[in-house]
Amino acid sequence: MKKTIMCLLMAVILLVGTVAVANAEGEWQHFLLLGCDAREEGRYDRSDTMIVLSFNLGTREIKIASILRDIWMELPGHGEGKINAAVVYGGPECAIDAVEKLLDIRISKYVLVNMRGMIGIIDMLGGLDITISEEEMKYINEKLPETLEDVGSDEVIEPLTQAGTVHLNGAQVLCHIRNRKIGDDYARTERQRNVLMLMIEKATTDIKLDTLLGMIQEGLNYIETNMNLVEIAAIGKMALESGIGDIQMFRIPVEGSYQDATKDGTSCFTIDGEKNVKAYHEFLGIA
Repeated sequence: MKKTIMCLLMAVILLVGTVAVANAEGEWQHFLLLGCDAREEGRYDRSDTMIVLSFNLGTREIKIASILRDIWMELPGHGEGKINAAVVYGGPECAIDAVEKLLDIRISKYVLVNMRGMIGIIDMLGGLDITISEEEMKYINEKLPETLEDVGSDEVIEPLTQAGTVHLNGAQVLCHIRNRKIGDDYARTERQRNVLMLMIEKATTDIKLDTLLGMIQEGLNYIETNMNLVEIAAIGKMALESGIGDIQMFRIPVEGSYQDATKDGTSCFTIDGEKNVKAYHEFLGIA
């Protein structure tokens, strides 16, 4: 009986989600993904990961754009600052306002995950197979004890012993995507985009619809979001139907559109706003 009720609930959720998607056919829907260094629940630190995940509700296309954390801009209602500080000043809503202004799009939904949550989500997926260099392997091993201490974990994890394509658990993946030592910030955001791609791939490969709800319910324990279960299930269904083969990735600011600068005593990027909006809209095919 319990299994039957669960299947009926899933059917209702997917039906409602399908209707909602159909009503907005042909439009892009944008979601802001925020990764914060906060170590405590209910506390907002700077969002060193900022990614816009976009679904085309008509064509089922998925596009991903990462935003460099050091972009200097006017933060709506809070003066000038780095874009990654928006969430500190006004929570996810302020971060949404800043990204909307930066890219000239409308964002209504967000997902925020902190360090502990990122580890939990990756582990829920069973870890990820990621290709890493020898230098990246050494960095992960070096930072792992500190990362576990930061999130209050006493787990003992054996150090990695080889580079190449290796299986990483949640804590190791977190070390990898927070790596600021190897390469510039572009390299860091590329690692973040690649991990997101792998997460989408694993979550949408061989997954059965009758397990989707359980995964979503468990995942909600690790995130803060303004989406409800119906909305998340609809997006999950769309991702299952879309596949990941044609996912396109982008980054802001684009090459040749920014300059290194110092503002209020801190290093940052000043950017050509119009050039970046034009490039991003061309990426979406709405220019």
